[in-house]
Amino acid sequence: MKITSVLQQKRFLAIFIFLSLLFTVFYFLVTGTYVISLYQFNATLEPLRLFLIILISILTGLSITLMFYKREQPLVCSQNAPAFFGSIIGLFTTSCPICFPLLLSAVGVGGSFALTISQNAVPIQIASIILLIASIWLITKK
Repeated sequence: MKITSVLQQKRFLAIFIFLSLLFTVFYFLVTGTYVISLYQFNATLEPLRLFLIILISILTGLSITLMFYKREQPLVCSQNAPAFFGSIIGLFTTSCPICFPLLLSAVGVGGSFALTISQNAVPIQIASIILLIASIWLITKK
């Protein structure tokens, strides 16, 4: 299966665009890229982190769109776990070098470990991207 042949269908292209935008907004809010209380983007945002967040959003939207497509195909099994792991791991990154990621405090991680994770968000984002690409590859292979 080719990704381009899936996205040439208007229905799946619309799903892909909608999910990519939805995840972009969601990741911007969760990671602190966009600060709701100030109605502006984070002033300390690094361009690399912004690019990686957008890339994770697009890959997540593509992965889920391909899952929808595969689900309609008869007798096809796919391995979708890497997509979910990549999407979830991407939530643990933050754009603010001082703030702790929201989800880390929600799961009870704090202190120096949370600071270490928030300071090293780029490797976590890269791991998310690798998992998402692996998922897309596994979904598209025959």
